[in-house]
Amino acid sequence: VLSSNGSNNWTWKDPATISSLKGDKGQKGQTGATGGAAQQVDVYTSNNTWSKPTGATVIQVEAWGGGGGGATWGHDGGSENSGGGGGGGYIFKTFRASDISSSVSISIGGGGQGHHGDNGSGAAGNTTTFGSYVSAAGGGAGVHIGGSNWNGGTLGGQGGGHGGGAGGGWVAAGSDDSSDTYYAARAGGDSQFGGGGGGGHNGGSSVYGGGGGGGTALYGGSTGGSSVYGGNGGNSGHGSGTDGANGASPGGGAGGGRNNGKQGGDGKIIVYTY
Repeated sequence: VLSSNGSNNWTWKDPATISSLKGDKGQKGQTGATGGAAQQVDVYTSNNTWSKPTGATVIQVEAWGGGGGGATWGHDGGSENSGGGGGGGYIFKTFRASDISSSVSISIGGGGQGHHGDNGSGAAGNTTTFGSYVSAAGGGAGVHIGGSNWNGGTLGGQGGGHGGGAGGGWVAAGSDDSSDTYYAARAGGDSQFGGGGGGGHNGGSSVYGGGGGGGTALYGGSTGGSSVYGGNGGNSGHGSGTDGANGASPGGGAGGGRNNGKQGGDGKIIVYTY
């Protein structure tokens, strides 16, 4: 191959060596634009105010509502009639930083109180909010219904949030030769983003929301539902021996028990800034 060095000098080159020839070095490109703010992660487990960092471009928020409180039974023989609290719901949202105010009030939903004393229902978990931008619902209260093992009834609290698991209890399961209806204990329903349902016996599980608390529909000893990213539900009491257990934070429902019901797990917020 005949090759030139850019002047009037010409030489013959072996074709096998052409791939090793390099051209002149090109000009240096312009410096790229400065990127957004470095990632910052803020975790909140109590009421507070979030301030938007300088240079932020994207804001992501995840939140859990508070878990429901557990119900109790007393000394009337109604040991199978107190349900676990529902797990708090979960939500995740992404925003352009320009759409978010420079400061945002954060309210963490507390777990619902369990009932103290004979025969009573717990309280629902409270809602967690990131200003008006994000709201995560709390789990429903565990309920006491006397005679529900004979007449039916929903004892477990509904799981909070979209698609929260149904509360468990005593459901019609058939009839005997005298046409009398008999009832079977039902666990709380499972969920992906909502809270697990409080149990008539075992609590429902969730992937992101809080697990539901266990109920006493099978004379206690029921387990709370699990959660991958939220708090686990509390176990129920054992018959006449013990109270239920608290739900774990964030958002676990409390277990049903005797005399002193327990509290659901508090909510939580995590803010990611980019």
